[in-house]
Amino acid sequence: MFWLSGSKVGGLLRQIGRDERPVTHDTLDELPASKVLAHLRSVLVATGALPPRDERLVALDQWITSALQARTDLTERRILHGYAVWHHLRRLRRRLGQEHTTHLGAERTLPRHRSSELPRLAVRQRSHAGHVHPG
Repeated sequence: MFWLSGSKVGGLLRQIGRDERPVTHDTLDELPASKVLAHLRSVLVATGALPPRDERLVALDQWITSALQARTDLTERRILHGYAVWHHLRRLRRRLGQEHTTHLGAERTLPRHRSSELPRLAVRQRSHAGHVHPG
């Protein structure tokens, strides 16, 4: 109960309370990410107020969305979307089934591409598709 008396938690709870919509993962996702929000979400899941979901899988999905939006070239976006969503996310979801990722499991199954590596991947994919001709 001491945790609830903190100013950050109180502010977050007031913000959630002002929203007339029901508290769902989607409404919580609209709030700025923070450790307090992550802890509150885990408490709501543990008590059954929210259904469980795989937060690592959600974080990967959000990272993919962010990385794609950062690309200005539409061809690169299309290639990266296909690679990230149809290859990695689909494979990970199939591998996990109803299970949730663990920290070690995520390290073994999630793509290791950083956003700085995505342009190289897109160029390589475009060259294989015949879009870029080496000079």
